Amino acid sequence: MMDSTTQNQVDRLLALYKVYKIIEGSGEKGLLEHVGDIMRFDTPLVWLAYKFFAYQNSKDEIKTIGDLHAHCSDPDDICAKRFQFVKAIIDSAADNESISYLWENVETVMALRAKELVDAWRGFEFYEMNGHICKWQNDRGTLEAI
Repeated sequence: MMDSTTQNQVDRLLALYKVYKIIEGSGEKGLLEHVGDIMRFDTPLVWLAYKFFAYQNSKDEIKTIGDLHAHCSDPDDICAKRFQFVKAIIDSAADNESISYLWENVETVMALRAKELVDAWRGFEFYEMNGHICKWQNDRGTLEAI
């Protein structure tokens, strides 16, 4: 079961995702970029839960660890950078394991909440340069860097 803080953060991001999808169809590129910029994931656990719920009942549904890995396979995509960051922790789960295992397994939750890991995650997720949001554009990039 997900704690209420994580659930609240996921719910807020899911609401923003609905707005993002509406704007995406309108062609308002600047507004779309703005909404994308404010969609920041405070912890790896929030990101993982968001991925599961945001794509539920869609053609891109992420039900398993393998689905998540496939979704994050484009090395130039921000999802791939986030996935590489948490890969060492979630690699213990089999590809056919439900993604919800990641927030239901106490050991995994504790690992994903470790202060050092969360602090390093935030260094990438909330990275800004010259007042511009530059999520995951700094050169530290992997868990091995912490």
